[in-house]
Amino acid sequence: MSANYFGLAADAYTWALAGALGVGWAASLRLCPAWRRAGLWAVPMSLFGCVWLGFGVDFVLRFAILAYDSVTFGNATYRLANRPARVINDTLLLTVGFWMSLCIGFACGVRRRSSGPYRALTAVAPPAAMSSAPAVTVAASLCLLLAYGPIETVAALFTPLVTVGRLWTVPATLVWWEYLHTGKGSTLRWLVLLPGVLHAWFSPYREHLVLIVLVPFLAAVFAGRRFRLSTLALATAILLVVSTALIEVGRELAWSGKNMETALSDTGWNRWGEDPELSPWVKVVRRFHGLDSFLLTVDLVPSAFEHSDREVFLSSLTRGLVPRLLNPEKEGSTRALDFSQSIWVEDGAGSPAAIAPSMPGDLYEAGGPLYVLLGGLLWGLVVGLCDGWNKHTPPRIAAVVTAVFASSCAFSSERDFAHTVSTLIQTHLVMIAVALAMIGRTQIQRLRSGARAPTVVQSGRLGA
Repeated sequence: MSANYFGLAADAYTWALAGALGVGWAASLRLCPAWRRAGLWAVPMSLFGCVWLGFGVDFVLRFAILAYDSVTFGNATYRLANRPARVINDTLLLTVGFWMSLCIGFACGVRRRSSGPYRALTAVAPPAAMSSAPAVTVAASLCLLLAYGPIETVAALFTPLVTVGRLWTVPATLVWWEYLHTGKGSTLRWLVLLPGVLHAWFSPYREHLVLIVLVPFLAAVFAGRRFRLSTLALATAILLVVSTALIEVGRELAWSGKNMETALSDTGWNRWGEDPELSPWVKVVRRFHGLDSFLLTVDLVPSAFEHSDREVFLSSLTRGLVPRLLNPEKEGSTRALDFSQSIWVEDGAGSPAAIAPSMPGDLYEAGGPLYVLLGGLLWGLVVGLCDGWNKHTPPRIAAVVTAVFASSCAFSSERDFAHTVSTLIQTHLVMIAVALAMIGRTQIQRLRSGARAPTVVQSGRLGA
């Protein structure tokens, strides 16, 4: 490979696979449950749409960018440009297989005839939900403070506290939906976003920061508001640049204890005009490296690193269902750090940053191509079940469910399988448990007997 070649190695097979990936990904958009009545707005109205969007950015669009320049938009080295076309082709083939399996799993899971466990959410009377919003917001904030605050928390309590803290999205979405639908709750709508700000400060990751904007947006979409696509595209681009800057600087402030001037200098945000590689758009593009991780994994496993043979499927269930208090030895969320200290740096020297391994890459490292296909199928099935139940809920509840899981689904292509699935299970359990506690014994008995909750389904109006 010549020293001045920046793109990916490619042959005719590469472009055929890339074309198949792009066409298949675009065609799968019609799987969104609300596609026929909502068109493109079906994307933010379903969890599959969030997965679809994240996969498109991390793999489809990312391939086009790397094919043009894998050095500038990679990690400023020739490691991707020097990979042979065979590795690129194998990775693209596995990516196509992963997405096809995911779509098949989703198509099977989405065929639900009722709201399933989400009936507990619809059974909570709207007045009770609105009146409890401040209390839930305060409780979520306290849990986040206990989990991330200056006082060290027992390891077994960290995940439960964070899981409860994430539920700030429930009252926030309800309050914003009520405000956009009826005009009530104008003051409260800003207060319910404060736990999201806390979470983004203590845990400066892109999905936490974006969620602060995503909650009002999803509430607006489910309340019937529509925006010009050009305005939405511009707002999204601005959000990506701003969030990238805030996350980079925030990590320097929160994790390294640096002052603002030093943080801006070390991250390069105060001198990006001097170096094109420090420009905001380059920094944003480099943040989406799911395909990069997958390429390196396919090339180096098992030639340099053996398949780990981890039990990712059973682990996702045990991590989601069994608390650490009962199983202190259960696996933690360390895959990103492990990946950054092995495959990502190739020579095993290690890296202090946690690098996302990508879901298909994590599955391939664990068990090869079969794991990639099976993992895609199971993840699609899980997303399908959620969307299948959610399409039978009223708009306010559909907005809540989508907001709670939107960011984790959108970024699932970057994350490891077990962490993604277990987090989704844990959040479901806590969210439904809180709803059951609110509706009381009588309503629980009604739900068990199959009686409908006193809510007008899919009417766009609050139930009685």
